[in-house]
Amino acid sequence: MDTIAYFTKKHCRSLFNIARLLLLIAMAAVAFTGIPGAAGIAAGMVLVLMTLLCAFHMAGQPLGCSLLQIPFAILSFVSFLAGLGLSIMGFLALRYPPVEKDIHTAAATVGISLDRIVHFPGMPLGIVGMLLFFLSFVSFCAVMYLSTVKSCLSNVISRHGARVFTACSILTAIAVAAGAVFFILRCGGWSAVIADRQNTSLLAEIVLFALVLLITGCSANAFLKTTYAFKVFEDKMMKVEMNADGTMYVPIQEDTDGEEVQPMPVPVPKYTASDKTGRKPPIKSYAELETVYPIDGSHNESCII
Repeated sequence: MDTIAYFTKKHCRSLFNIARLLLLIAMAAVAFTGIPGAAGIAAGMVLVLMTLLCAFHMAGQPLGCSLLQIPFAILSFVSFLAGLGLSIMGFLALRYPPVEKDIHTAAATVGISLDRIVHFPGMPLGIVGMLLFFLSFVSFCAVMYLSTVKSCLSNVISRHGARVFTACSILTAIAVAAGAVFFILRCGGWSAVIADRQNTSLLAEIVLFALVLLITGCSANAFLKTTYAFKVFEDKMMKVEMNADGTMYVPIQEDTDGEEVQPMPVPVPKYTASDKTGRKPPIKSYAELETVYPIDGSHNESCII
């Protein structure tokens, strides 16, 4: 009989995971060739590392899941602290004008002018802080999902975190796709994006990232269905019981191909009339009994009954 570990290994080598690996390779290539400067090199190195970890995860070993959990755990911790710090700075910038002036001064020292929009530092910092909190939650869900995969690879059925990670991946993919549309509008249209090589590379990275998130959500959903089938089988069909003599047996509920036989209803007598006292009427009236069997001593008690 196939175990949950066997099906989990097949899931790790599924077409969804292969497509995700190819998309990560494409993202790394675009980062190295299309994004200039140190930012492109740093993004390319991170994507190469994620590609290697995903390839090791596809081998279907618990160690691969543990290694892939490390960057997501670090990302969850760092994004949570960054979101907390930016949210506090945004609140202080909106509440206290001197803090807003300090942010303007710090931005001016690096060549960024924020004087055109009133309350510009406070509101964007709060929005970015909320986005970082959401990124921290998604990364934490990824860690929980990899824990379930690792447990199933060890032949222990677990489904904790899989459903939440599926929803988070699809929602994040939709948000990233909306970000791609906003990026096109901000650059002045599709023609303006295509004319600039750097903008084209950035748009390609955003679109590829949305596809990676969508495929990851579909892969997690497929894994959820597999573990659900095993969980139902474990809960309802593999209940080991013991007889009185100490022997063990496994009761299995078999499905019948034909229609279920319904039990015949028990006929209940219906009484059409009742007397004033609410008692049930007799089966035969006294006058009817006297007509059929006259009570004159010629019949015994059994004949009358």
